[in-house]
Amino acid sequence: MGIIFDPRLQFQLLKFKQDDKERLLVVNIQIETVKYSLVNVYCPNNPSERKTFLLKLKHFLYPSTNVILGGDFNFVENLRKDKIGGNLNKGDLGLKEINILKADFSIEDVFLNKFPSEVETTWGNGYVFCRLDRFYVPTPYLKHVINIEYNALIFSDHKIATLTIKLPNNPEFGPSYWKCNIKILENKEVKEDLETLFRREQSKEVSLSWWDELKPKAKNIIISNSKRILREGRKENPS
Repeated sequence: MGIIFDPRLQFQLLKFKQDDKERLLVVNIQIETVKYSLVNVYCPNNPSERKTFLLKLKHFLYPSTNVILGGDFNFVENLRKDKIGGNLNKGDLGLKEINILKADFSIEDVFLNKFPSEVETTWGNGYVFCRLDRFYVPTPYLKHVINIEYNALIFSDHKIATLTIKLPNNPEFGPSYWKCNIKILENKEVKEDLETLFRREQSKEVSLSWWDELKPKAKNIIISNSKRILREGRKENPS
């Protein structure tokens, strides 16, 4: 696993991270005034380990950077378009977790967006073929993609994935990764709103989907109250 840079590329290396199992490498760079998180992953084959890996992945990424994510994910996003042969009802365990990551960092599957009607695979064993290898880029960057292609390698059961993209000089930034300032949780109105939400939601069956649906509701309560507190502060202390 690695990330190789063209020696002609002018950039500043900011930070890099990797996990202790050599399944993840993150390199944070800056080109002119724009910061990027370049991420290479090799997701576990085991579905349970894969889900845990994807949930923890966001903690390795840098807020307020443009995330370009690529690698072998060991599952498919779309069973109709990313898989041929085998049980067509299986093979997408990890989808819920990658969707959370996509929403948090406003990234999208390049191939699926550029070629929504095409079926493609990057790995096969002679009976089952899947598109396990993918690139994700920020949504505003999709229009700057020149090409994405998969080509066979004689020494591997995976195809090589190649993404060609012209990085914009003035990128359109999507929403950055949101972090909660825990001090706001001390506010009386915020506490009351969150308690009301939790009491209402407790009547529903608790599951992973219950938690996924609850998080954005709590987030909206915190954000709306943050804006209210900011407005009230400005009224009390006009400039």
